[in-house]
Amino acid sequence: MKNVFAVKHQKTPGVSLPDGQGFITKKVTEEQLALIDTFDDKVRAINNKTKLPIWLLIIYYIMIFISIASILGIVGGIEDVSLAVAFQRGPLFFILLPISLAIWIALALYKRYMTKKVTNSQELKDLQAEAVHIINDSKAQLGIPLDAIKIDTLHYFYDEKNGNVKPKTYGSAQYFNMEMHAFSDQEAFYLGDLTRLFRFPLSDLKSIIQIDKPIGMDNWNKPESINSPHYSEYKIKANSTGALFFKPYFVLILKDQDNEDFSIIFPAYEKEALEKVTGLKITTGLPLTKEENDL
Repeated sequence: MKNVFAVKHQKTPGVSLPDGQGFITKKVTEEQLALIDTFDDKVRAINNKTKLPIWLLIIYYIMIFISIASILGIVGGIEDVSLAVAFQRGPLFFILLPISLAIWIALALYKRYMTKKVTNSQELKDLQAEAVHIINDSKAQLGIPLDAIKIDTLHYFYDEKNGNVKPKTYGSAQYFNMEMHAFSDQEAFYLGDLTRLFRFPLSDLKSIIQIDKPIGMDNWNKPESINSPHYSEYKIKANSTGALFFKPYFVLILKDQDNEDFSIIFPAYEKEALEKVTGLKITTGLPLTKEENDL
């Protein structure tokens, strides 16, 4: 079964289109695409202003390493002797520890200062205003209502070998968490980002299946944290790389105009929004087909 938002990985540069490109019903103008690209460049530039230069970043991590090594050396040195004797035997640890800690703290404070400076800057306020303008213009071009629901959808790149599809892993997660705008009318269910609108006739929506297996995604889009009261029930866990893991997840199954089955993957916390915009109830407790179990 194909996934609407799955993209086949290409080794050569080029335009990557999703497997469900046939569902795209509207696109923004080339001028709007150029504005979005320029805006993305501005976001990357302002983000870079909050980062330490590479040489300072190297020093930052070296100081962390030296601090930890010094602490371990001091702790190990005073296990059997007094602090004074440990100092006589290994004074280097006692000298390096306050120096490395001081440099580490100074760099951390400097990074915090840069972040605060950018956060309070007029440049950021102008960028936020520009973002609202671009979003509203894209919505107008795509026909997305201003009050459309924001809903997270899981996208992925894949390799195909001997007819078998294998999602690629980036970092620790296979799926990219993409926020989209969802709405419906009497004829169809729609999902749109800032560049295109996907249309799914309500008569072609088959079911929403709950998959009780763990799944990982790359980032968090909601304004509340994963531990907030609204999301705590889903027991979302983050690993050291920032990837997020949870179960279950939901798969919307639908068909295209050629009667071929497609799927769209949604995180567990989108249950209420998903049922509202599709008019379907989530199927639970039923045995899955082999193809559904592989989703």
